[in-house]
Amino acid sequence: MKKLLLITALLIASNGLAQKYLSQYDIDEERFGNERIFTLSANDEPLEGAYKVAIGGGDYYEATFKKGRIDGAKKTYNDKGELIVEEHYKNGLPEGAFTQYREGKVIRLTTYKDGKLDGKSARYTDKGVPDYETFYKDGKKEGEWKYYDDEGKVERIETYKNDEKNGKWWRKMVSNHGNYTTTKYYTNGKPSGKWVDQWENGLLREERDYKDEKTYTQRNYHLNGNPKSEVSYKDDKLHGARKNFNGAGVLQDEQVFDADKLIARKIYHSNGRLKEETNYKNDEKNGKYTLYNENGTLNEEGEYKNDFKEGVWREYQENNVIYRERTYVGGILNGAMKIYYPSKKVKEEGMMKDNYKQGVWKHYDRTGRLAYEEEYQQGSVVKRKDFDE
Repeated sequence: MKKLLLITALLIASNGLAQKYLSQYDIDEERFGNERIFTLSANDEPLEGAYKVAIGGGDYYEATFKKGRIDGAKKTYNDKGELIVEEHYKNGLPEGAFTQYREGKVIRLTTYKDGKLDGKSARYTDKGVPDYETFYKDGKKEGEWKYYDDEGKVERIETYKNDEKNGKWWRKMVSNHGNYTTTKYYTNGKPSGKWVDQWENGLLREERDYKDEKTYTQRNYHLNGNPKSEVSYKDDKLHGARKNFNGAGVLQDEQVFDADKLIARKIYHSNGRLKEETNYKNDEKNGKYTLYNENGTLNEEGEYKNDFKEGVWREYQENNVIYRERTYVGGILNGAMKIYYPSKKVKEEGMMKDNYKQGVWKHYDRTGRLAYEEEYQQGSVVKRKDFDE
């Protein structure tokens, strides 16, 4: 009798554990975050036990359910009976490796812990060559991420800590001028250190030096390796000198900024000597202006006020000898004007009014003697007086 009762109990238990067959259309699925609850469509009863579920086209999966939650392995097969996906769950949450196969080879791998991404994730080509390899910890990006080209060579590296960019970032780049690599660094998600773009031949393309995420200096280079431009930022605003260089690496233009405001500009001759220097305030020319010849001698100097020439402006000959003095008011010639001989003696002098010669103008010979006078009205001579020697 005891043996008969034992056999009966085993048969009942066996029937309870026997795999059941369903179609995906017989099942309802509800998602709660990472958790999924499966119930029978007919009566809303949670699935319990082992099931084989058809999902169309001959494909199916096998899984064990506890109170409507997948618990343990879930394996999906194609119509040929080949394993194509293997997943693992614990109390309905992803746990362990999730693996996708093609013709028996792993093509994708994802790892979970307590329902969160944790550990290695990867994708592979049909040839087994890695496409990428990434890592997570407690659902957050962590460690070194690698991306590969078709030959399995690393073409990009990213580094994370606690879901933030942290450490070295490196990548191969392609451009119309050739291939180059870019190397960047981050600290707690923010740019830091020295960033470098470098051509395959070793020449620099671009570099940045970071003091903090908003304060840095950027330098760009010509294809021959000579400097092309340089600009600095402070608190994400232009600060200090912004420079431009020609193909030979000679400085051509320099602008000085303070908190995005232009305060000075310098233009250079092709030989690198200073050609022109202008000061600015409130985005207008204000203050001293100087113009130089190619040999470095002074050509012209004066003052600007609110974008207009103001006061006495002086022009020089190439040997730094004064040539002419003119007076401006609000950008218009108003006041005294003098023109000089190379000997520095006055050649002619008079007054300007609204850009026209006005009143008596005196003309001198090279010895300094007054030669003649002309009287002007709105730029036209109305009288002339000559003086005998």
